Amino acid sequence: MNNHLGLYDKYTIIDNETGNKVDGACFVLKPDKDNAAFGALQLYTELTPNTELAIDITQWLSSLDQAAASKEEIARIHCDYYADKQRFITQRRELSEAKERERKLKELLLEIKRECRPSGWYDGPIYGQIDDLLSSLYPKESEQT
Repeated sequence: MNNHLGLYDKYTIIDNETGNKVDGACFVLKPDKDNAAFGALQLYTELTPNTELAIDITQWLSSLDQAAASKEEIARIHCDYYADKQRFITQRRELSEAKERERKLKELLLEIKRECRPSGWYDGPIYGQIDDLLSSLYPKESEQT
């Protein structure tokens, strides 16, 4: 949409009481979509001698302002949700990688322990250190074996 067209007859205005097209120049303001229109209507409420109209417009603008605040809050919540979701995905991936590293370490330690027995290191200090390491890393599993 070209925002630089200037003033032209973009809308056909119909008088709801007569059903006829309004003669003369009219200008349509959409304060829910245009901040300048919002500001213009705020100024209009200050300048119009029609108190009832000023009150109605003020209430209308207030409801639009509250709706905009609600939309902003929903947008903020969505941003927080997607940021949390991304953090969760990252943490889940990191946890999976850590578990895989731990599994490989355990396999390696158990393999070293198996290799120590036949080679005569069974009673040596390294074997006890491997047992201590396995016990500290996997306390429940080492108690069961």
